[in-house]
Amino acid sequence: QSVRNQYINTGEVFTNNVNSSINLTKNFENAPFTAQLSMAHSQNYNSGDINITFPRLNVTMSRIFPFAKKNTPKEGLLQNLGLTYGFQAGNEVTTNDNDIFKDKMWKEQMRSGANHKIGLQTGVTLANYFPLTLSSDYNEVWGDNRTLKTYNPKNGKVEDTRLKGFNAYRTFNFSANISTNIYGTYINPNKEATILGIQHVISPSIGYAYSPDFQDPSWGYYKSYTDKNQEEQWYNQYQNMLYGVGISPLTNSLNFGLSNNLEIKVKDSSDPKGFKKVKVFETLRFSSGYNFSAKEFKLQPIQMQGMTSLFDRKVNVQFSGQVNPYKIRRYMDAGGKEQSEYIDEIGQIKFSN
Repeated sequence: QSVRNQYINTGEVFTNNVNSSINLTKNFENAPFTAQLSMAHSQNYNSGDINITFPRLNVTMSRIFPFAKKNTPKEGLLQNLGLTYGFQAGNEVTTNDNDIFKDKMWKEQMRSGANHKIGLQTGVTLANYFPLTLSSDYNEVWGDNRTLKTYNPKNGKVEDTRLKGFNAYRTFNFSANISTNIYGTYINPNKEATILGIQHVISPSIGYAYSPDFQDPSWGYYKSYTDKNQEEQWYNQYQNMLYGVGISPLTNSLNFGLSNNLEIKVKDSSDPKGFKKVKVFETLRFSSGYNFSAKEFKLQPIQMQGMTSLFDRKVNVQFSGQVNPYKIRRYMDAGGKEQSEYIDEIGQIKFSN
């Protein structure tokens, strides 16, 4: 009875899926390039749905240092500039067994595109103690279609129209990070004490990230339509491209963190050295950020993550937490129930005896 109700009535007694794929990989000797050519096919005989990935090409270039001298240490921002590159190109179609290899598949259901990714990274140590890392990413997407959304007042629905033709959009970002390590060591002069020494490593870091507001209409990536309420609705016209990726809004934020590592040396007569090292905290990190582009609540919640070990590292313990720095406003709603919400005002921590 269970089989009859659950499967027979829905026609899913047998679910037949066929999948196939082929991959060819080529590593170029004495060159930083790797190329991969792939093709895949999947078909569901119950629904008739077919997905085909026609030959797709992936080319990656491992990091190179175009301005560095061979067999010599890299010095300065220019010689430490590393470059990576990735390229993808392919065709993909989602169709059914009625349209396979027919004009509708080739003209309406096929998607073609390419994607270029370039990464730049460099770094230098300031004043011998502060490593500075600078990085930037550039992404360019090509495709054979874009989406036009319009509101149809006759049926009250938003309709999508696929416009064929070459289309492209580009995004990029920039980030900078600086960090250092501060060491604190205590050696107990009493060699017979249980705790022989303590070492505390503090690792502060601060970083800045920026990318333009690619959702702004001035870039031309977002279009709008007027809905049934005569309100303007914006959408990403490249969202259905083969390699379409999310177009990010403005990023203008400062991130900062503080990591800790605490280790003690204790006396241990069973150890040949006469002592053993115990890590109180493998890591204990506090982090937060300040989003300059946010309209409110610019300061992000303070995150805490930590890890330690117990019983001679036989058990690992991980813990985490979060503190929201904003004040909470409590009020009574129309139904007489107490409600609460955060307000854009930093709270104060008060200590009393």
